[in-house]
Amino acid sequence: MTLVNARQLAAAENLARTAVAEHAEDPQLLNALGMVLMEQGKELDAARACFGRALSLAPESSVLWENLAVASRRLGDFELAARTFLIAAEKRNGAHDLRFEASLCQLSYGDYETAWPFYEERLRAFPERVVRPASPSWDGNYLAGQRLLVLCEQGLGDSVMMVRYLPFLAAQGLSVDIACPPALVRLMRSLPGIGKVTAIGETLPEHDFHVPIMSIPGLFRTRIASIPQNLPYLAPPGDIARPWRELLAEKDCGVRVGLRWAGNPDHAQDLERSCPATMLAPLLELDEVLFVSLQTDDGDRAKVDADLAALPGVIDARPWLGDMADTAALLQDLNLVISVDTATLHLAGATNRPGWAMLASPGDWRWGRGGSLSHWYPSLKLFRQAQRGNWPDLVLRIREELLAAIQGSETEQ
Repeated sequence: MTLVNARQLAAAENLARTAVAEHAEDPQLLNALGMVLMEQGKELDAARACFGRALSLAPESSVLWENLAVASRRLGDFELAARTFLIAAEKRNGAHDLRFEASLCQLSYGDYETAWPFYEERLRAFPERVVRPASPSWDGNYLAGQRLLVLCEQGLGDSVMMVRYLPFLAAQGLSVDIACPPALVRLMRSLPGIGKVTAIGETLPEHDFHVPIMSIPGLFRTRIASIPQNLPYLAPPGDIARPWRELLAEKDCGVRVGLRWAGNPDHAQDLERSCPATMLAPLLELDEVLFVSLQTDDGDRAKVDADLAALPGVIDARPWLGDMADTAALLQDLNLVISVDTATLHLAGATNRPGWAMLASPGDWRWGRGGSLSHWYPSLKLFRQAQRGNWPDLVLRIREELLAAIQGSETEQ
């Protein structure tokens, strides 16, 4: 499929359709057509039908089962996707990565009990993603005085989300230290009961056991009803400088709103979950709002520069944001945060600041699959794409709600 690799997808689709028309019973050609349709992000139902038809001809193919699962997940059919990923795993000798993928679908529809054991398969499928010391893995038992090292993993937002558990560990008599990305070091020091905070890459403190941070909710046997609600559990340092206050006071026009429209460009789903900056233009029509960009460079300063050039009047906060502690402090001086699925959004939730989430369809597992409420962050309101990729409609809904909130506030005064 060289044409697909070259992103010449329209030509590849025409070739695949012609081939399937001539050889309708060839499972490889049906799979190829389904892959091209799925790669383009269109006709997902047709893509899924291709995989299903191919499976009727080659039911032992783990590749076809996996592709059917991926198409089902993109359509938001998480139950079918989970079952199909597990079938694909069986066809591929219990593949750890496919069992992990199944867990993400199970988490999406709220079956946490079934999901957590499968979620641990990530450590077997991708061992390079968590650099683990030689110490024993913690099994969830509390031994007073024992030293537990928590290892952050995945993205910044994942760590911000799961450190809520650490004060509970400390309260049970464990001595809890954490190794985290440098951008989180100052912020993590605000956690109650936490000992040493070490940047990943530095010498780790002595400890008796270690645990990857994303394994903790499973060890707690977390269900939706038992998600810890110890909010806010993070806060900026009390003595942190706030160099933005003078400028915000000078330009203030009533409501201060932070904007984050793009996340880490290295994230596998960045193209889906990030919103083009130009699509935020309807928000800027609200004269009563002072917008502050919460974008950081994330390795591509030129792109952020270009995005800000397309958003006249939006204040660029990059000079003030050295790490996530700075961002947390800035959030305290804003009335609202509007963000796509990023660490900034998690931080708003963890610090119990009002936030509106702009979520792609389908969204990540932690946002569930429907509704406007977040089980993990009560201070956040979730806005979901009505159709896959439809950011303009979502932005207009946010604009209407923001305008209504402003008008309601003016009426109360």
